[in-house]
Amino acid sequence: MAALRRARPLLGVALALAALCVALPPAAAQAPQYYRETPTGFVSTCFDGYRLLSSDVAATAGTCVACDAGTASMDGLRCSPCSVGMIANTTAAKQCELCPSGTISVDAANPSGVSTVISSITYIYGTSSGTTCYSCPAGYYQPRRGGDVCLPCPPGSYSDTAASSNCTRCGPGTASSDVARATACDGCPANTYSLNQGSTMCLVVPLGTTSPAMSPTFTPCAVGTYRNAVSATCLACADGTYAPVTGMTACYPAPAGSIANSTDRSTTYQCPAGSYSPEGASTCSLCPVGTYSDVAGMPACIPCPPGQYAATAGATSCTACASGSIAPWLTTDYHLWPAADLAYFTTATCSQCPLGYHQPSPAQSVCEPCVPGFYAPTVGTSTCSACTIGESSTLAASACTGCPTGTYAPREGTTECLPCYMGFYNDQTNSSFCNLCAPGTYSDDGWAQCKTCPRGSIAPREGSHDCYHCPAGEYANVDPGTALPLALGTAGATACLKCPAGTYSAPSSAGSAACIPCPYDTYAPGRGSSACLACPSGQRTCQVGAVRCTVFTCPPLPPLPPPMPPSPPPASPPPSP
Repeated sequence: MAALRRARPLLGVALALAALCVALPPAAAQAPQYYRETPTGFVSTCFDGYRLLSSDVAATAGTCVACDAGTASMDGLRCSPCSVGMIANTTAAKQCELCPSGTISVDAANPSGVSTVISSITYIYGTSSGTTCYSCPAGYYQPRRGGDVCLPCPPGSYSDTAASSNCTRCGPGTASSDVARATACDGCPANTYSLNQGSTMCLVVPLGTTSPAMSPTFTPCAVGTYRNAVSATCLACADGTYAPVTGMTACYPAPAGSIANSTDRSTTYQCPAGSYSPEGASTCSLCPVGTYSDVAGMPACIPCPPGQYAATAGATSCTACASGSIAPWLTTDYHLWPAADLAYFTTATCSQCPLGYHQPSPAQSVCEPCVPGFYAPTVGTSTCSACTIGESSTLAASACTGCPTGTYAPREGTTECLPCYMGFYNDQTNSSFCNLCAPGTYSDDGWAQCKTCPRGSIAPREGSHDCYHCPAGEYANVDPGTALPLALGTAGATACLKCPAGTYSAPSSAGSAACIPCPYDTYAPGRGSSACLACPSGQRTCQVGAVRCTVFTCPPLPPLPPPMPPSPPPASPPPSP
């Protein structure tokens, strides 16, 4: 049978030649041709899967040989190598078969394909003349039958089995940045996520949110909590802060006048009247003594207004000070004052007005000083008292002062003791009037005693402010009604008397304390002489102080009397009348 199959091609050739011979016309007949018979066993074509050996080797020419594995023949002449992606895993293959998806064709020399690095990525190529389909390893895939290369799974995918025709995309919550990944994608760690399939990286969740591991999404932090860059979980707001909405990255500080605490960290609560809070507080504080808040939600307590006070902490209103007491008030820029100074203005009680001060109205901040002529002898006085007559006071006096000698206060409320007028005196303290100087005495302003007029001067009436010199021919005596006036003047004189006959006082001796007797041989015949007359010729006087001259012989002259002592100088030069 085998010999018959090999002879079948030769038989076909012979039949063809015979047909040609029959078709030739007779005229064209040629001389007979002689042919050599084909050697036994020599063939010119082979069955499919075989190839005809060439004449290069005479011993084997015209024989058929089965195609090697990895090749195939459809014409019986030659064996063609299988293309990449196809194999012939046996000899005498009539045709190459496609490798299934997920595999490539390899030969014995390259049983695992040919690895080629392109841009740092390894590709596994198949070979021609393949005898085996090689399963692409895990991490690679080959999507079609007869494919020529195992492709690496791109980032965001993987193949965990060999002979994969496709890569599995990373599921939500996982990701991979690797090429040719052979294992499942990495799960996203906590606080990262991947929303879509095929993610090459996990995204960091926004601040204010969290996610568990392998999460496809994230969850905002609940109200009352927050998450910042340094925290892994949502944290409860600290006391004094709050988070009113979800997804907070930081808690808000409670505004001044409100608080936030563990009761509900998603909201704030206003401080009630009588209390306050600074920003970020968790508890309300009572208003300090001397301050108040009359509405809820106050960031600071208000110092009591002028003339009012708050005796206890937590006051919602202030109390007016009674008359006679005050509560002081702050000046501008009080917030710049030292705490010790501010304490003075935030008092728990009203301050009584001190000595010398008063306050007639309630709810006042300043005590008023008693005006001159009035005084306040006790603290807490609402009115000042007038000084009695004979006393006076200065501004803010706590007591009145009695008028000293030489002064007086004629009415109540006198601001200053008045000096006694000229011609008056006062030798007593606390007096309401001054006394007139008696005749023969005088005074200037504010004297405690009247002074006696010096000899040679007079004060003829009460209330004299000065003494006057007697004119020439007169001298100062006490009382013009004296029966026997002396020629010698006296201190404290009230009138000028004429010099007796036989005496004189010259104009140059005005204010003299005495009349001068006329010297010898002169005379003054009457009273009030301002000069003595010389005796007429032939006449003389026998004594000094003569009132007439005589013609008689005078007895011997007695010795002259001693001179008169000089008059004391007046206290002040009295003016001429």
